[in-house]
Amino acid sequence: MSLILKSLEVLGEKAIPQGHIDLLIKEAIPRGISQKIIIEVKTGNATEKDFEQLKSYVDEIGKECITGILIASDFSKKATKRYRETLIPLKYSFRNPSLDIASFNEWKDNIKLDRIDF
Repeated sequence: MSLILKSLEVLGEKAIPQGHIDLLIKEAIPRGISQKIIIEVKTGNATEKDFEQLKSYVDEIGKECITGILIASDFSKKATKRYRETLIPLKYSFRNPSLDIASFNEWKDNIKLDRIDF
């Protein structure tokens, strides 16, 4: 499915029956179905339970959700293999981990996201 979004809204801590989505990216002015991307962020390693949580959020949103993204410092190889067809795992790291960061722009420029493929 191709995704062309001209105007986006990013919502934080979106409540749904299964829990709270960390970030929900959606079309600001949808025409018909409002395409959505769900992002879950874990400060440590992602486990199978984290993938299951994200999958339940994707299932709850239904056909409007085009993908779910899980961001973590590392991933369970078993869980990543199991969910690689339906969810996107992104590993975060810092370009310069010893940098004393003071501003948002410094954080933005220092963080690196890489897709995990097992």
